[in-house]
Amino acid sequence: MILVTVGMHTDGFPRLVQEMDRIAAQVDEEVVMQIGATRNEPRAARWFTFTTQEQMEALCEQARVIVSHAGAGSILTALRYRRRLIVVPRRRHYGEVIDDHQLELAEALSSVGALLVANDICELGAKLEEAAHFTPRVSRSNGLISAVRRAVSADANEEG
Repeated sequence: MILVTVGMHTDGFPRLVQEMDRIAAQVDEEVVMQIGATRNEPRAARWFTFTTQEQMEALCEQARVIVSHAGAGSILTALRYRRRLIVVPRRRHYGEVIDDHQLELAEALSSVGALLVANDICELGAKLEEAAHFTPRVSRSNGLISAVRRAVSADANEEG
């Protein structure tokens, strides 16, 4: 199963939802999408808007690959379950966020082999094929998950 999540962001992410719905119509694998505030309802995938953390974690356990925005919470959950993860950063250029912090986080984690990044939505199909042979480099001993948590906490403290 391919799990797609746009996180808890108050704005939708139609760029990701529309492309994954297009892909869902072409693959022989179930696609389940958490679409959040996105107004476009998928036609080829099973979908829901929001759910509990426990239900998202259960879906993560079942997923072969997770496709997500590059939000820290979504990334941490996928890494905790050691799932192949493809992130599509929300971009300032498209008015999806106020700055490119998701792009920065995605590039940093990609550089250490933790996840794959589709910087352009048209790369998503190829990244899904690449994910079949991708092994995320995340170990409890390297402290990657803890480092992401500390960085997110520091950012939250600075904003608060």
